[in-house]
Amino acid sequence: MTCNLRISQEDMGVDCSQANFDDDLVQQQTLTTGSTTVQITNHCAGNPTASNNAATVPEFTKTGENFICEEWNAEDSAGSLSWGIATEQPSGLLVGDGSQVSVYDD
Repeated sequence: MTCNLRISQEDMGVDCSQANFDDDLVQQQTLTTGSTTVQITNHCAGNPTASNNAATVPEFTKTGENFICEEWNAEDSAGSLSWGIATEQPSGLLVGDGSQVSVYDD
């Protein structure tokens, strides 16, 4: 499923209920019962550790779960949606490079 949304990048400690989305770009966001993978292709390598060096492209993955139509209204039934967003420095969403890959579930 793909929908349009606006993401407002606010400073830490800001009351999100007061965020103004008027100036934020409309972006497409895909939610899936399948697998979501986010890669940070132009990441800042930081210190040269095995998981954070110039030769490593950070990758984050989460998997959703298929719904069962007959159980759609049942709490804690099968079904979840995964989605992801990548951010590259500079970003108000995350400090440095990173991503958010999440699963929506009841």
